[in-house]
Amino acid sequence: MPACGDSYTDVSKIYAWFTAIATADWNEMRSLHAGGLSVDVSHPLRQTTALMEATRQGRSRTVEWLLHHGAAPALLAGLRATSAIHIAIRMQQWEIAERLLLLAPAAAICDHAGRTPLHMVAMTITNEPHAERACVKLVDLLIEKGAGMDALDGEGISALHYAIINDLFGLAERLLVHGANPNIMSPESKVTPLTIAALEHQSHLAELLLRYGANPEHATQGGKTALELMPELAKLQHAASA
Repeated sequence: MPACGDSYTDVSKIYAWFTAIATADWNEMRSLHAGGLSVDVSHPLRQTTALMEATRQGRSRTVEWLLHHGAAPALLAGLRATSAIHIAIRMQQWEIAERLLLLAPAAAICDHAGRTPLHMVAMTITNEPHAERACVKLVDLLIEKGAGMDALDGEGISALHYAIINDLFGLAERLLVHGANPNIMSPESKVTPLTIAALEHQSHLAELLLRYGANPEHATQGGKTALELMPELAKLQHAASA
């Protein structure tokens, strides 16, 4: 069992490590790492890792240094478990997110809310064309790494649901092209992506979903169908099947 003095020294080194990360003190980082401190050591209070902190701050060079020295991009840590990949997406650090994903063994990792990185993309980006274009490579990489297009988060919502909620036509189309289920439903409410499009009268998204096989007669827990919520779906369905 280590003496109290040894324990204090270890904690002191960990705080010094995170200070060096925050200030980009390369000499201190190298010294502490050379002295045996793990790059994935957790912050004594926040329980985050240096890679998570550097990602949050958008420090690309520090992120690269940590990855070079073995930091794990998909490691779940923090008081509310998450990964550096989730953080990069939430902070819209797209280049860092791509770099982390390239080195991650897989992308089917869920944070404390049951959300995969693909959920995070659909929740984070705006429906401005340049924003969706910026994420094309990232989304393709997530799909290639097995992010799980039909995975449901802790609230029973899929990435496709979020894409429809946020009016992300480009992302929704990309998910459907790669095989996302257009009829996926939330377990409790029985709401499908088409239900949401009908509720919001998003005819362009409704037509897209119908083109990929969405069922307008599927009923929610409350007994409502998308066709009842948006009668013009009948015309859209005919156009989609023409």
